[in-house]
Amino acid sequence: MPRILLLVTALIIYGSLYPWQFHAAPIPASPLWILLHSWPTQFNRFIFKDIPVNIAMYVPFGTSAYLAWRRWPLWLRLTLPLVCAVALSGTMEMIQIYDAQRVCSLLDFTSNLMGCALGVAVGTAIERIGVTLPSLAPNGSAGLYLLLCWLAARTFPFMPDLSRTHLAAKWAVFRAGHLLPLEAAASMLAWLVAWRMLTLALGEDRARLAGPWLLLVVPARFFIAGLQPTWADAVIAVCAWFLWSGWLARRRRVDLMLAAALVAMITLHGLAPFEFANRAQAFSWVPFRALLYTGWQTGFAVLLHKIFLYGSALWLCFAAGLPALFAVVSMVLLLAMTEAVQVYLPQHVAESTDPLLALALGWLLMVLRPRGVRPKLRQRRRRRVTSTPYDPASRATALDTDPPRTSGS
Repeated sequence: MPRILLLVTALIIYGSLYPWQFHAAPIPASPLWILLHSWPTQFNRFIFKDIPVNIAMYVPFGTSAYLAWRRWPLWLRLTLPLVCAVALSGTMEMIQIYDAQRVCSLLDFTSNLMGCALGVAVGTAIERIGVTLPSLAPNGSAGLYLLLCWLAARTFPFMPDLSRTHLAAKWAVFRAGHLLPLEAAASMLAWLVAWRMLTLALGEDRARLAGPWLLLVVPARFFIAGLQPTWADAVIAVCAWFLWSGWLARRRRVDLMLAAALVAMITLHGLAPFEFANRAQAFSWVPFRALLYTGWQTGFAVLLHKIFLYGSALWLCFAAGLPALFAVVSMVLLLAMTEAVQVYLPQHVAESTDPLLALALGWLLMVLRPRGVRPKLRQRRRRRVTSTPYDPASRATALDTDPPRTSGS
């Protein structure tokens, strides 16, 4: 629960300061004085729309803070989350004075405190009912982290957009969307891998119940700023669910099948559209240079998607029984060769980011894998070799025993 509290705090800081465009403008008084005198004089529908959002944003903070300090006295668990919410929300509101697109508001500060108090009440109810978080399956932490990377890549930048004008425009684009074969195959494969990561994280029984809830990612993109779903996304997601639940989830070699398909898709996506140039372009040896020169929102979403793809391919190879070192080295070499070919592909940027990212992910996944867990192929080989252990005493007894006589002797 302390990790969840840190994650919720980081998300609150990110959402409060988004889009991170600060300016050094002179202010008439201290930030605290401005905050205390920033109660809105007029109320409109936009202000009323922000109130439930600000309340809901701090409910997880109050709940996770109350449950994280379970060993502390009750009076401290009830008051300390509110004190932390005052400090956190007040700091965010005063920093928003220097944010070009945000407004410091005492109403937002009050709404945040109400959300924290509601979260503490939810935490007390959870404690009395006795609800506990579901435990992960053995060796399932990496699957959960990779699934979270996929969810973050699909919902980044996480900022809600409830404008009716924007929703109408998104709905028009949703109806007029088109389907590209390669992108459709890549999207369906990503859905299948996401459900496999969910199974590795929670186990088959709980993943079967939680799997359909992932489909809500598609309609959720309507209400997130900067994201645009299409009808093809919805159709691909539903078809992928039926393919996974009806056939693929029951296959014995599902990990090996998904790993091979994912490696093939990574290679095809790195070489498409296969329009080679006669002259080679420059190769960038500086890692993450292309991401730094693009918009930070687009670059961060691309980085999260690459972490999901490369990490899932490696983790599926581990789960299929392939040696970990062999899988990591093969993935790094494959990405390095793809980047070398991209020198002749003007549509791509040839750089050292992808091989180094795969190498770092391979090392991290090897650390997350428990030491007591060995690949399945090695376990089978050891069972075959050690199935009939050598026993000197039984060997001597067998030599001293007379052979059985036949009826003709």
